[in-house]
Amino acid sequence: MNLTAGIRWTEDQKTFNNANQYIVEAGFLTGAPYNPDGSGLEDGDPLMGPLGDSATIKDRAWTPMASLSYRWSPEVLTYASYSKGFKGGGFTQRVFPPFAFIPSFKPETSETFEFGIKTDLFNRRLRLNSAVFLNNYDNLQITVNDPTLGFAPIIQNAAKARIKGFELELLAEPVYGLRIEGGLGYLDAAYRNVDLRALDAGVSTDSKLQNAPKWTLSGAVSYKAEFGNGSSVTPRVDWSYRSKVYNDAVNTPELVQPGYHMINAAVAYRDPSEAVTVTLGVKNLTKEVYLSSGYGDSFGGIIEGVYGRPREWYLSVGYSF
Repeated sequence: MNLTAGIRWTEDQKTFNNANQYIVEAGFLTGAPYNPDGSGLEDGDPLMGPLGDSATIKDRAWTPMASLSYRWSPEVLTYASYSKGFKGGGFTQRVFPPFAFIPSFKPETSETFEFGIKTDLFNRRLRLNSAVFLNNYDNLQITVNDPTLGFAPIIQNAAKARIKGFELELLAEPVYGLRIEGGLGYLDAAYRNVDLRALDAGVSTDSKLQNAPKWTLSGAVSYKAEFGNGSSVTPRVDWSYRSKVYNDAVNTPELVQPGYHMINAAVAYRDPSEAVTVTLGVKNLTKEVYLSSGYGDSFGGIIEGVYGRPREWYLSVGYSF
């Protein structure tokens, strides 16, 4: 039985000064009573309070970890682990209309519990790994539009959330040169409660967490063909699947990406010295169209999405020395 433990001390300090955060051109909003003191908006007005305002945030955290493992045989190992995570707070650096204060957000913290098993079977021709886990988040940081604060997106703390699930991994080599890989992941992600500021922005306990697909699957097959002079050619095909994803915190319908498949393929040549590798490949073979990120502006009615890259061919040359 092995015990591994550690602890990290983090002190995170950020200072923000708005001396260079000002309105260059107020445009059609000139004269509108948007300044914190009720005065009309003019060119050169600060975005947050009087020019020269500054604020400092200092966060401190102890983040321990511990892992206990036991090897039942040379082929089978089980483990249990616990760890804490920390993500420092900060400031939203662009806002509109001008605020009377510099908007900030608190640190995000997490606790992770994991139990798993790792195996190497049949003379290391079959590897099976699995794990179950639970992540608890406090003050989860999300980007939202808060109608009580203005038009521009700001970072808010969404109170508590949890993600639990499991992972399975497979690697098999039934015959020399042939590799078969597979993976399966499941996530059950939910907000446990939501801060009032996040509620104002449209996030509730019924909202789905951003970028947390319920199912992910993957598979790959490759075969290394060796020649008499010592060179080799290895064709490989990769497939992956990702279920429905919500690309923003408020679950804008236009930014919900349904499940999609992705296929990549490549052929690699390695010279007899194994120093030079030449790879010809293609990414997104089927030209899948999918959203990778997005943002919805609830004030202006503008929705922006970033799509994944289309089919791409590539040629790479590597040299090892």
